[in-house]
Amino acid sequence: MKFVKENLNLILCLIIFCILTGIMFYFIDKKEGFHEDEIFSYGASNSKFCSTFLSYRQVDNLDTVMKDKSVINTLKKFIFYKLNPKEYEKVENDMGLTNSNSIWRNKEDAIEYMKIDTINEALDFFTVYWNTGRDVHPPLFYFLVHIVSIFFYNTFSKYIIFIINLVFFLATCVIIKKILKKIDKDYLYVPTLILYGMSIGAISTVMFQRMYAMLTFFTVYFLYINLKVYFNNFKLDKKLKIELCIVTILGFLTQYYFCIYAVFVALVMIIIMLKCKYKEYIKIYFMQFVKSAVVGVLIFLPSIYHIFFSYRGAGSSGNEYTFVENLLEFIKNTFLAFSLANVLGVGITIIIIVSLIYNFRKSDRKALLCILIIPIILNFICVVKMSPYRSLRYVMNILPIISLVVMLIIESIFKNKKLSVCILSVFAISLSMYGLATNNVKYLYLGYNDFIKVAEENKDSRYVLVCQTVFNHIQNVPEMMIYKESMIVEPERLNLLKDNKEIIEDEEFILSIKTWLGNTDEILEEVLQNTGFTNYELLLDSPKKAANCRIYRISK
Repeated sequence: MKFVKENLNLILCLIIFCILTGIMFYFIDKKEGFHEDEIFSYGASNSKFCSTFLSYRQVDNLDTVMKDKSVINTLKKFIFYKLNPKEYEKVENDMGLTNSNSIWRNKEDAIEYMKIDTINEALDFFTVYWNTGRDVHPPLFYFLVHIVSIFFYNTFSKYIIFIINLVFFLATCVIIKKILKKIDKDYLYVPTLILYGMSIGAISTVMFQRMYAMLTFFTVYFLYINLKVYFNNFKLDKKLKIELCIVTILGFLTQYYFCIYAVFVALVMIIIMLKCKYKEYIKIYFMQFVKSAVVGVLIFLPSIYHIFFSYRGAGSSGNEYTFVENLLEFIKNTFLAFSLANVLGVGITIIIIVSLIYNFRKSDRKALLCILIIPIILNFICVVKMSPYRSLRYVMNILPIISLVVMLIIESIFKNKKLSVCILSVFAISLSMYGLATNNVKYLYLGYNDFIKVAEENKDSRYVLVCQTVFNHIQNVPEMMIYKESMIVEPERLNLLKDNKEIIEDEEFILSIKTWLGNTDEILEEVLQNTGFTNYELLLDSPKKAANCRIYRISK
């Protein structure tokens, strides 16, 4: 009994960790389908041919022109052709690579795209590097996916990235505890962990098979290191310098959005140093970021193009919505991440702001509050302005810090420590239970198992997917791993089905049409006209969240 009393907080933490892990396993078991970006995570990590599973050839044009046995030569070509698109177009035309007629891709092609099935692929880290260089993201996450995939040799499993995400999620929870201990608020760990760890936002972060759980960890860790610097009176010993540099480099190599938060934290830290007359430490602190930037860029040279010249880089204009429209949508998404309806969310936000203003005026820890609060506000505003989509993913990394700040502010209202912990725990549990009961976790794609079932029942048939072939088509690759052969056709190129010998020799084939194209019936009619087939049977009209497809059996 004495042991329990002395270690009650530790025991509660372990229990909550077990509960959180169980919740994550429960939801990954429910996850059926994938966002196209999630499929890309596997393709970019494991495919030796092309990171987007082309509809018209196995190897990408750019790979054919530029990929070289020499890493340096490949990078030189990459930079040259990226800066001289007309030169690339000329080479492409000279090589006769502009033909984009859709071809049949067999299931072995799809399987190769998704998993590692040869020893040479398992050891091919340069292709992972190259694929991410071709994309607009850094490579660290993809390297980890590739490494874990080796342990799932010749197998595709949703648990590959889930394992990575779960590890980084639990590590984030540990860092939250360290932060609270550093600021002498470790008694708030249980309610803070419940508020974040059991939130819809945290569960969605782990379910989303992208790099955002990693990004969240490095974001929170970066804050923790800066708090250590702050409480060390801004003196950076050798250990702190190394830790700050390593986390900055790894965060940069995980997702460029890390840089946004890091810049704002560093800015606040430098302003505080100036105000506290610690000018001699500013240069030392700033130089750690210069070193980190140089090392990060040298490790991943394509980052120069990604950051300064790509459509997702510094010049990104965001999306077609106005700033105010984006702001309201991101605020709504953040409320929903904590299971707050708009009215309740606004009410709690007002209470938090009023409490913050009142406590900030009398607080003797104004600098600490600035380090915690100002960067997440500026980060939020910057993401609203730059993000290409109005998606929760772009603020996932600051959700644990928001949870921590909310707990600190609400706790300051109460004078009794034990009472505040009890009330905050009830508050956090209530929100979490409501969120779990309503089951609004994102990225589960419930209903996609029906697509797999149709594919299994027709695995000896050919499969035609009508879709824009730029990127969205890879959402259906799990089905293509089952069908005998697959063809991906754009709606404006349905004439490619005319006199197609593979279709002519079959009595029937499976047709899948992306419903967001908006003219499903017209596409179906045009397919019938081009193939000469007269009969069709609707096999599946999918729920929106599964894959946005309508599937038919087309027969003569």
